[in-house]
Amino acid sequence: MTEAGYPAFATRAQMFDSMWDTWRLIGNEGARNELLSAWDWEADPDGPPGFGPSEDGTAWVWQDDQANSEAAFREREFAVALADIDCRERVDFDPRRTTIDHQLQQEFVAANRNELEAWATFAENQRAGR
Repeated sequence: MTEAGYPAFATRAQMFDSMWDTWRLIGNEGARNELLSAWDWEADPDGPPGFGPSEDGTAWVWQDDQANSEAAFREREFAVALADIDCRERVDFDPRRTTIDHQLQQEFVAANRNELEAWATFAENQRAGR
């Protein structure tokens, strides 16, 4: 994602969270004020993305409402989604994830076989009314 111009998206969760946060802010002054009040100004004194100082420098305001419109958001959402798909294909993410997932499931079953079989027997007895 860094190569595609999205270095802040090291994980899919970061990508989804960022996009959701931006969507929430569009047209929602309450959400913008909530973000500003919860911002860790000591850790990041530059302020949240999309915000900047007001013209008189006395407050932080949402910059360029036109750039943060629904249409601009949709364009960015499509661009990020396409970059995500390209990245996932380039690193063979989905097949590798599936392989790892199946491996972990097999390890879980092997480590808990007795308990799983006992639970299956219990469930079958419950269904049979025993």
